Amino acid sequence: MAEQQNYGESKGYQVNQPLGPTVAGDNNHLTVNQYGSAPTGAERPRNEQVLLQGVRDEVDDRLSQSLHNQVLINLGKESQPQRVRRPWDAEVRLSRWDGGKVGEVLPEDWGIGAVFAAAKGKLLILGAPGSGKTTTLLELARELLERARTDVNEPLPVLVNLSSWKEDQQSIADWLREEIRVKYGVSGKLGQQWIEEKRLLPLLDGLDEVAAERQELCVQRINEFLASEVRPVAVVVCSREEEYGLYQTNLELMGAICLKPLTLEQMQGYLRDLGQDNLAESVATDGGLRELVQAPLLLSMAVLAFGEGGLEQWRGLTTEGERLTWLLDAYVVARLQREYKGKAYAVGKVPSAGQVRRYLGWLARLMEQQSQTEFLIEGLQPRETLESRRDKWRYRLIVGLIVGLIVGLIVGLIVGLIVGLIVGLKTDIQTRVEPNQGIKASIQNTKILGTIGLITSLILWFGLPVLLNSLNLPESVDIERLTGAITAVTFYFCLTEGGLQAAYQHFALRLVLTFSQHSTPWNYARFLNYCTELTLLQRVGGRYRFIHKLLQDHLAHMPP
Repeated sequence: MAEQQNYGESKGYQVNQPLGPTVAGDNNHLTVNQYGSAPTGAERPRNEQVLLQGVRDEVDDRLSQSLHNQVLINLGKESQPQRVRRPWDAEVRLSRWDGGKVGEVLPEDWGIGAVFAAAKGKLLILGAPGSGKTTTLLELARELLERARTDVNEPLPVLVNLSSWKEDQQSIADWLREEIRVKYGVSGKLGQQWIEEKRLLPLLDGLDEVAAERQELCVQRINEFLASEVRPVAVVVCSREEEYGLYQTNLELMGAICLKPLTLEQMQGYLRDLGQDNLAESVATDGGLRELVQAPLLLSMAVLAFGEGGLEQWRGLTTEGERLTWLLDAYVVARLQREYKGKAYAVGKVPSAGQVRRYLGWLARLMEQQSQTEFLIEGLQPRETLESRRDKWRYRLIVGLIVGLIVGLIVGLIVGLIVGLIVGLKTDIQTRVEPNQGIKASIQNTKILGTIGLITSLILWFGLPVLLNSLNLPESVDIERLTGAITAVTFYFCLTEGGLQAAYQHFALRLVLTFSQHSTPWNYARFLNYCTELTLLQRVGGRYRFIHKLLQDHLAHMPP
């Protein structure tokens, strides 16, 4: 095997051996010879269609909420984006190997789909923070989704983040099955079937977001997955270039791209297209500013943070860390000070800047502690969010009071023979399309099963004494008390099985987080939607994420 070379030094990536099925690629398409050809006009199974739609919605939502699009919208250029070429569009280039020999760099005008094909479907995407790795991955996902839509033989692309891989002994196949269950609502049985049949095309983001001491092991687990019997026909991995260069183990893929920093000409051309002439001049004359905004993310942030001014305080900063912190903070301030025209809050009812910072700082710290890149409101757990013994005691007290109230209500309903049916016809939806959907579904299920439980309880209340009397039980048995106990337990079981327990525990936790810890507002979904409108967060269905890990880290390390 040829000697491996450091990617940052050699422009490329060493391949140990070809893996997976035979793949034929041309400049525009990748054909996977894995399943055989489906009949002409064949349609995908319903489950596959649902998954593809879920991934498509995620890709569309995240790309539409990208900072580049927000720049265009803020500057009134949303109707003519073709006039503002993203300066990093031409930077997708591949270095590859054949038999251990470094191949030629591919033409710069190739799109990411063609690069993916040239890498035979086994691609590594590297770059600095904010260089556009995730955006490139999303754009590739959009192309792969279109191929899957038109060809039933194409695999199913799924977007998953490696930061959630937390068990050292867990295989990537098992982790992937669990991830698509949690994220896309795919049952474990169906997920396992798709993995074994190699129907999935994993797009693995955030290798560098795995805990630092476990990243090397994660690379090894990925290689084991690629060499296993259930290895996918194609796979893409994203990582920061600096972290990847430290690993002793290289990913056994067929090619890699590294998104390079923007040139001065690219930055100036982009800024002048946007009418930001003063900022373009500052980038040309201030080496520190130019070095900082070489990443597309930070360049877009600078446009929204500085506009035509705001650089006065910049002059006194000397270190790269100070400049990055100042830019991120200036971006947050600019987003909070802009005129609000969103839908989440009425005019004059928006949270203060201090409240937004406090709430987002708490959320960022929580996500950092849990190694999360996405957040679900119903995923809040008391063990991970309650910070003091007093708050934990308050939570248990509230839960106890609610349980007592429920038990009292059940007894009252049965003894008083109160007849009332709560009509609930909707069913639970696996795909999370709105905030807090899991808790809402639990409440809806509680209505349905509570109705069933009430009817069953009434039947037991009237019918059970007749049955018990016919059994000639000893006189010491109190039939009325036994009937009441059995009826009450039956009703309570129906309520808790419907999700009532999850609902009242979540309610108790939210009370403590809002009124004791002051960590969240009461209407949390509205607040998170507001932060999405400010381009501090992104929303995909019922899940939220910070616009970038850099901003999440910045807010997480602010003083509470």
